[in-house]
Amino acid sequence: SRDDYRTQVQGVIKFLSGRQTEVVEDLRQRMHAASTALEFEEAARLRDQVNAIEETLQQQKVVSSDGADMDVIGIAPLEGEMELCMLCVRGGRLVSRRTFALRWIVPENELLLEFLQQYYSRDQVIPPTLLLPVWPESHDVLQQWLEERRGAKVDVKVPQRGERRELVHMAQRNAQEHARERGDRREARVAVLEQLRTALKLTHVPERIECYDISNTQGEHSVASMVVATNGEADRDEYRHYRIKSVTGADDYASMQEVLRRRLTRGLREDNLPDMILLDGGKGQLSSAEQVASSAAISSNASSAKDSGCVGSISSFTSTPK
Repeated sequence: SRDDYRTQVQGVIKFLSGRQTEVVEDLRQRMHAASTALEFEEAARLRDQVNAIEETLQQQKVVSSDGADMDVIGIAPLEGEMELCMLCVRGGRLVSRRTFALRWIVPENELLLEFLQQYYSRDQVIPPTLLLPVWPESHDVLQQWLEERRGAKVDVKVPQRGERRELVHMAQRNAQEHARERGDRREARVAVLEQLRTALKLTHVPERIECYDISNTQGEHSVASMVVATNGEADRDEYRHYRIKSVTGADDYASMQEVLRRRLTRGLREDNLPDMILLDGGKGQLSSAEQVASSAAISSNASSAKDSGCVGSISSFTSTPK
């Protein structure tokens, strides 16, 4: 019913806002009411929900003795970037931990201000307390803006002692650990790309790799998908779909030529060519790619690799302007 649905939604909102103890109390009351009404299946279902939430609460670490709701931020520098860790504390319990990699192109107090404005301008819960490692730029203006968005008072603090200072230290340590792990992953990606450069005898490390595949629906409506790896990591913002315009029917070779012609022509115009192209296909697709590169006056070094465990092959094609 509409009322039951509203009750469930309100419970979910309480749970996600960190008010799990209220949810448990509501469920216990409903469980006892169902049991009194001899609705034992409903009572058992509510009992299982209570047990699941209590198990979750046991896994959450109590970090604040006053049972406060707050977001705690720590930061750590890493090679021109800043790792930021946010600890979400609700009811005194640590309910979530999030990390963000930020480009460090302004002083850290300005960077912190920009992050907080962007983060809380979305549909994020603004807690009554925000603990920071340093004062952000124009922190009084920030506090006023947060209060306007929350519709209630927000304390923005840089604690110097006590339990809350320890919370900021915890966030700082988390940020440092994530920065170290990300640095290790970056070094591993660099090593893999260097191995790739050596194995394929490339003149430079393939920083941008584009991968293409052609698909169609029962021989019609052909489309191409492009996925991109930048510096060895998936770059989803650069993913693209191409609708095949000049080819009728299921002609993968012609479709691949159209897509690569459009991509490389634009790349030459915008000075944004890939270092390597991977094609899903065989020698036919590879030949199509070479023809397009030649007509666009792009020098290429093409090769085909057959994996006996797969149907088809993966073809690589590195390009540099002539």
